Formats: sequence, structure tokens, C-alpha cells
Amino acid sequence: MGADELIKAMQEIIEESKVDEITRPFNSPMDNLPESVFTKISEDSQKLLALHSTRTFLDAFFLDKNDKPMGGIPVAAQIGLVGLPDSGKSLVAQELALKLADAGDKVVLVTAEDAFQTANDRYDLQSRMMDMAEKFFLNKVSLKENLFVLDTVSKSQLRDWQTFIIAYRNLVEKEGCKYLVFDSLTLIEDYRSAIKYRLLELVRYNQLHGVTALFISQRATEDADKFGMAGGIGLSHILDIVFALDYQKVWSGDAQMKLDMGVKQGEFVRFIRCLKCRLCGFDGRYHRIEITKDGLVKILPPKAEELPSEPSEIKERKK
Repeated sequence: MGADELIKAMQEIIEESKVDEITRPFNSPMDNLPESVFTKISEDSQKLLALHSTRTFLDAFFLDKNDKPMGGIPVAAQIGLVGLPDSGKSLVAQELALKLADAGDKVVLVTAEDAFQTANDRYDLQSRMMDMAEKFFLNKVSLKENLFVLDTVSKSQLRDWQTFIIAYRNLVEKEGCKYLVFDSLTLIEDYRSAIKYRLLELVRYNQLHGVTALFISQRATEDADKFGMAGGIGLSHILDIVFALDYQKVWSGDAQMKLDMGVKQGEFVRFIRCLKCRLCGFDGRYHRIEITKDGLVKILPPKAEELPSEPSEIKERKK
């Protein structure tokens, strides 16, 4: 058999094996299938929406049937916070972790970009977070008891996925941690195409163990205020809730942004917006934010005095 014939034969075998993998389940016997794979509706297990107050501005985005803020985030929700670098994502994540731990909730903080503790003179993440805790008048004893850190920067063994998951499971199943703050998802895997598979595994685990999670992610520069998370749009579909925390210059087509925040064309703005929530109603408006001199992220009220007054713009608002 010549080389060309051998290559052709191998290609046929490969193609046949692919088809076989697809068709085999449809032709296989259906005997010995465990009954446990089937799920039926049970009225006894029906639940009401449970929320948890985080004492952050994220609480105000989730609405009841009357479009009123419920004052908390849905329990066991898997939340994404996406935006450009320097948009304030890590500051929001740190505030959330600190305030939950201060309230007595056990929190896992995963650091993938910034060493939590260093032996040199670097103003490390722990030092910055303790300074933030002082600004919020938080109890450092409670923080020490309830905040658990998986520092993948300092501890290289945690960059191995299996080791990381074993460590994380120990914190959830043995220490009783019910919150995960992951900063950032972008660095969870060397290959960005593989991020969604890692995220999917974590989300499935969290849902089954009642863990509420916040995942920080970068976005592509051309995808402002959209679902374009680093790693593909599939990541946004996996998550229950997605926030855009970002900044941009307002242009002529940003009618909704002008309406919600009272800003003008050409103005540079920082904003936060909830893009989706599959668990309950949500406030999908743009909200202006600022990063204060103290390094805190704060929501600002709309600039009412700058709302558009031209008839054409009023017509846009009514849409």
C-alpha cells in the first residue's frame, strides 16, 4: 500500500470513528439506566427567592415584582463583573469580600494578578485591603477569622487546577465558606478558549453547594458594555448575572447612556450597568461611578441639570 493510500485509509478510519461516537448512543440498548438520572417536579421542594445583604451598591440592582430594590443579591448566584483594566473591578471585589467577612460570612478570595502577602517592601494586597477596611470601619478580628485567601501568585502549586480545586473544596466543605470572590477569571487558564470549561466546572460546583460567587473578567477593547468577556461570549451564558463596570467617551449614539446618567456627548464617564439576571428582576440602567481619592468605588446620582432639553432628544428619551 502506497503512502497516499495509507493516508486515505487512516482518514476514513478517523471519520468513521467520529460518526460512530455521535451515532452510538442512538443505537445502544436502553437497559440498566439508573432511575436517578430523571428529575420530576416536586412541590415540596419549591423555594422562594433568597437574598443576602452585602452592604455594597450591588444590592440595589435586584428588584422585586414591583420594580423595587430588594436590598440584597440572590443567594448562590454566579455573578460576572466585566470591564477594562483600571475600571474599578478589583476594588469592588475587595470591598465585597471585606464586608461579607466583617458580617461573619466565610469568604474565599482568589488572587490571580496580585500577591496577597510579600516579604519585601511592596505595598501588597493585604495591606491595601486592611487600609480599605479601616475606611469602612470594619472589624479586623472578624476579617481574620472569616477571610480565606487562595493566592495563586505567591503559591505556585495553586496554579495546578487539580490542586486548586482540592484547596477550594476544603474551604467550602470543611470550613463552611459560602462566598467566592475570584480576581480574576482571565488568568484561570493559559489558553483563553479553555476558560469557559474551568468556569463551567466551578459554577456547577457552586450551584450544588450553595456558594455565591463573583468572578472578575477583562473584556476586549472593542466590546464596551456588551457580553464580550475574555474567553468568549459563552462565559456570559454560563453566569446567572453579568455586570459591566467600565468607562468610555459618550458618543452620539449613546442615547440611553445620556438619559440614564445625564451626561453629554464627548464626556468621559465611568459607569456600572447590570446586563442580565436570570434569577429575578434587575435595574438595567447606566449608573455613573467614580473612584475616589481613597480608592473606593462610589455610585453618583445623575446630573439632572444636564439632561437633554431639545425636542429630538426628548423624543429619544421616550423610546
